[in-house]
Amino acid sequence: MGATPKWAHLHQPAGEDEEEALLEKSTGDYLARGKSAKLDKKRLDFKKQVDLNHASRTEGAIIAATEFNPKYNMALVAGFSSTVVGAASLFKNVLVSPDGELLVFIGKNGQLHLFDADCLSLVDTLYASGDVTSAAFNSDGSRLYTHTIEGDVYIWDMHARACIHRYYDDGCIGGTSIAVSPNNQYLACGSSSGVVSVYDLANVMSSSPSPVKVLTRLRSSVSTLAFNSSSEILATVSNQVENAIKLIMSIISEHRDPGYCTSEVT
Repeated sequence: MGATPKWAHLHQPAGEDEEEALLEKSTGDYLARGKSAKLDKKRLDFKKQVDLNHASRTEGAIIAATEFNPKYNMALVAGFSSTVVGAASLFKNVLVSPDGELLVFIGKNGQLHLFDADCLSLVDTLYASGDVTSAAFNSDGSRLYTHTIEGDVYIWDMHARACIHRYYDDGCIGGTSIAVSPNNQYLACGSSSGVVSVYDLANVMSSSPSPVKVLTRLRSSVSTLAFNSSSEILATVSNQVENAIKLIMSIISEHRDPGYCTSEVT
């Protein structure tokens, strides 16, 4: 094989190679370190990295979803450009089980469609009595937690594929999001009023569990909730306000206040 001709080389702006190398080095170092020491409860140091989609910029004005690959140095970025416009959406969201074998599609009228991830065949359908807005697995995929617009939280046994418990999210006005911490200690539920209720997973099977922390400092509907890998930071995101991100550190510290601090990226 001969050398690659000059016309086949991609032309990149000066400095872009250096920025991309820096991004790869940053993520590589982070993944290589694995578990690190506990985060400082009073201080969070961070800096803006190279934009994830700096090489493409073709996703449109609104970024709808992002996802990092857990094994490789790559990520998925999805936007609304080139979207096929239809009369209605059949599914609100899709969730992948921790073992990667199951796809959960959140449908209409409380339906949760379970598909085999390999052959994409329908395995089962779960039914909630309310309009499901969000879903989250625990770390081993044995439990699925769903939140409804009515404020109900459903707990599903994925081996039996049945609802084993249901309770009302205390003070919820329109359930919008839900997340389980990687250490299986906390369950966070977001609402359209901006309130986030954090529950101890060990207590949610009671008839009327009370949240161990209620975060009321958010000013807009909570569209997304996510914990970091060590379960020390809860990120809350609103798609109704530009760049609306809040990071809540040390959610519970022996049930004391100030047990957390907030940082807002604007």
